[in-house]
Amino acid sequence: MDSSPHLSLCMIVRDEEEMLPASLASAAPLVDEMVVVDTGSTDRSVDLARAAGARVVELPWRDDFSQARNASLEAARGRWVLVLDADERLEPCSRQRLDAAIAACGEEEAMTVEIRSKLAGGVWQSTHILRLFRRRPEHRYQGRIHEQIAGSIARRLGRGAISPARSPLVARHLGYLPERLATRDKKQRNENLLRAEVRRAPEDPAARFLLARELITAAGGDLLACPANREALEALERARSLSGAARLAHHLERDRLIARLSLLFGQSARARDLLDALPRSARATLPILAALGEWELEAGSPGKAIDLFHRCLESGPEAAGPLGDVDPRWAGAWAHERIGRAHWRAGDPIAAARAAARARQLGPAEAGPALLEAALAHAAGDSTRALATLVRAARQAPHDPRPHRAMGEILLEVGMKDPARTAVETALKIAPGWEDAQRLLET
Repeated sequence: MDSSPHLSLCMIVRDEEEMLPASLASAAPLVDEMVVVDTGSTDRSVDLARAAGARVVELPWRDDFSQARNASLEAARGRWVLVLDADERLEPCSRQRLDAAIAACGEEEAMTVEIRSKLAGGVWQSTHILRLFRRRPEHRYQGRIHEQIAGSIARRLGRGAISPARSPLVARHLGYLPERLATRDKKQRNENLLRAEVRRAPEDPAARFLLARELITAAGGDLLACPANREALEALERARSLSGAARLAHHLERDRLIARLSLLFGQSARARDLLDALPRSARATLPILAALGEWELEAGSPGKAIDLFHRCLESGPEAAGPLGDVDPRWAGAWAHERIGRAHWRAGDPIAAARAAARARQLGPAEAGPALLEAALAHAAGDSTRALATLVRAARQAPHDPRPHRAMGEILLEVGMKDPARTAVETALKIAPGWEDAQRLLET
């Protein structure tokens, strides 16, 4: 009889003394062993892991998340593996329920864990990620960053892709909280690693897609209201050409982002062609409804845009598509902010202000509603109120460069060049190379 542990927890960490103990404690009742690969901690992470009963492997960091992940798999002895990060906490789950789910898993031998990410303002976003799988020599992570294991499992089965079942496990992710992000320089690290991955595998469309996503989110906003970024558009177009006729896991999100960026750069026809080519099922999801609304807004049809943004409100969290399940408050804040902008474009600032207030009520820590309220105040001649609104937004969303850029634009218009430069330079510190901010700085 096989005497190896049934389930191994595998983690990679570096300088996680604040988060690691609680993460290990949450998993301990469910696993038979805990393996922690430490990639060069200078704090007490190694000692804390050992004190919690984990077996620690110390590995030099070589700018490769897959290498570290695979080292943890090689050190594990369990027949199954559960992968967590230090900033994740498992919700209570009975071992009997988990064992039953594993037993019923089937030939794919892989299951997802629901990752519920807590965001600023108390909202959440939920995604189901492959984190539980049979330990086999063929099952190995790939990708220097945003590493994935699904591909190796699919290859073992002789398939192009797999559809893992959902496990009963739920993990709360705290890594997106502002106070957590303030201690980490993940944006630049991720961008550097993705650029290295593109250089290593220039024909890999996934690497270029992931780089584009990183460039978009680094320049303010989110993957719905992404800012203009020419390099991101070029990376996405190249990813599309490399994919050929293959319909990869990310192809819908890739084409939606190309459409959004094409619209921002004045390529309206290209954007519409891409959106019209999407399957009918995708056109009912929040991201595609949002993209269609943006297209109608830019095409000079604010009424049609408002209708589409209202459909975003009615779509529900299960229709978030590639964004995962999203908190209705976050989706509502975004949709009401866009409704407000459409009303403003239609010449109705009163309706725009009402929509902006509703957006702020739903997403008090989101920068988008504040940006709209500031723009409305400035257009009404109240620059003081506009700047005060942006200052509050910058404090509430310290990692979003947009409030600083907007402050710079208003300060420049009222003749305060030095404070304007300082505000725009702050935006560029948060999002180096952001074209819109760079152009403003050169004004």
